[in-house]
Amino acid sequence: MAGVCVQVSRRWWTVAVAAAVLVAGVIMPGPATAAPSGIAPPSPPSSVRSDDYPSDGTPSGGVGVPGTFEVTAPAVRPGKVKEYAYSLDSGVLIAAETVPARTSDRGSTISVSPTHDGVNVLRVWSRDHAGRISAPVTYTFTVRASSGPGDPVVPLPPAITFPNGSDVSAGGQLTVKFDAGG
Repeated sequence: MAGVCVQVSRRWWTVAVAAAVLVAGVIMPGPATAAPSGIAPPSPPSSVRSDDYPSDGTPSGGVGVPGTFEVTAPAVRPGKVKEYAYSLDSGVLIAAETVPARTSDRGSTISVSPTHDGVNVLRVWSRDHAGRISAPVTYTFTVRASSGPGDPVVPLPPAITFPNGSDVSAGGQLTVKFDAGG
């Protein structure tokens, strides 16, 4: 593969050319790629992890139950990262939401509420100040099935308190009487 430098609009670009011929300043057909010389997209995040939705295959959380995902800045040039783009399951960058990188460590925190049970895939990209995007990092986790269609799995509080001030603590007993007459 040969490299050819050409100036386009006051910027030098390195064009990698395979099986191509340069004739009178024109590159004849052949596979080619171009990128500004010396300007590379940011590195992908070093990692993504979550205590709410671990990636160990164990079903966790539930449909509609938000989880926090911690994004670790790239190991290479972390200061170049402005924000992180992310998408859940679609994998489509154009539909991705963004969160800013922290100034302290250039990482970020993403909050996501899964829309279905079973296997979910979170994709995260680094984005620099010029808008260049890294390759994605994927984080796969499993969402626990809900007890009914569309019902989120939400833990009950340790005690239930009633308007009259009485309560039922965890492990206690509650008797409920219904009056059909109103």
